[in-house]
Amino acid sequence: MQARTVHWKSGGHKEVCASQDDQLEAAMDPDEELLNKHAPKGFLDPISLEIMNDPVMCVDGNTYDRPSIEGWFNTGHSTSPLTGLELEMTSLFPNICKRKTGYQR
Repeated sequence: MQARTVHWKSGGHKEVCASQDDQLEAAMDPDEELLNKHAPKGFLDPISLEIMNDPVMCVDGNTYDRPSIEGWFNTGHSTSPLTGLELEMTSLFPNICKRKTGYQR
């Protein structure tokens, strides 16, 4: 196994961990690997980087998977995970367009 250099300031640690998690999941479910690799980026949750099952829109205008964004808010965040800007409210709205496409697991 080849050693990897991790650059903490560039977020390399997160990328390595995410990559290792993806590899473990793929070893358990090859269909899941195929879906995650070939799903359009718009169908991936920006927090978990997995296909969204329950897409919801936040007041920042971005779409997230409900469990991911609720987890973000439940840990005390009141900012957008993508922009870092303070949100006026943490209400979530179903993203009907994404649901109708049928690209959920």
